[in-house]
Amino acid sequence: MFKPICLSLFSSLILLASTSTVWAQSSPQPERRVISQENSLGSLLKSPQFSIFSSLLDQADLLGAIDKEENITLFVPDNKAFGQIAVDMLPRMRQDPKYLRYFLLSHMHRDQLQLDSQQESTETSSRIGTELLFSIRDGLTYVNEARVIQGNLQARNGVIHIINRPLLPPVRDLSNWDPNSGQSP
Repeated sequence: MFKPICLSLFSSLILLASTSTVWAQSSPQPERRVISQENSLGSLLKSPQFSIFSSLLDQADLLGAIDKEENITLFVPDNKAFGQIAVDMLPRMRQDPKYLRYFLLSHMHRDQLQLDSQQESTETSSRIGTELLFSIRDGLTYVNEARVIQGNLQARNGVIHIINRPLLPPVRDLSNWDPNSGQSP
C-alpha cells in the first residue's frame, strides 16, 4: 500500500512540474530593452513613456535634428512628469512655437554629462544658456528642482536622464529671439 501511494504522489509531482514548466514558457515575459551604442537618442525617445516630450520635439522640428547631433545630453520628463506643471501650460506651449522651442532647448546640453561624474553641486548651462544645477539631496540626484528618476541611458549620439518634472526656463521676452539661432534669448 505504501508503494502505490508514493508512486501516485511522485506521478502527481511530475505532472505538476511539467504543467508549471509549460505555464512558465507560455506566460508573457516583460520586454527587456537594452540601451546600447547602436540606438540613437531619437529611437530611445519613441518609448511610450516619453510620448508627450517626443510629440513636443516633433512639433518643434527637433526630433529629427537630435539624431544628427553628437554627444548631447537630454533631460527628459516622462509622461507622468507633465502632471507637475499647470494644466493650461501644455496647450499654451503647443500654440506658441517660440516658447515651445525655448522650453525644449532648456532640456538639452551640448555635451554628454554622465551623472556619476557630477560633483555634489555642479553648475552648467542648457543649450540656450539657462542654468542647470546638479545637486545631491538625501542621496538623490537633482537637476534644478527635477529629481533624476533614471540616469545615464546611453545612446549612440548622447545620453538621456529621465526626470520627474519638466525644467521650466525663466520667463523671458522671446519676441526678438530667433529660435533657430541656438543663442540665449
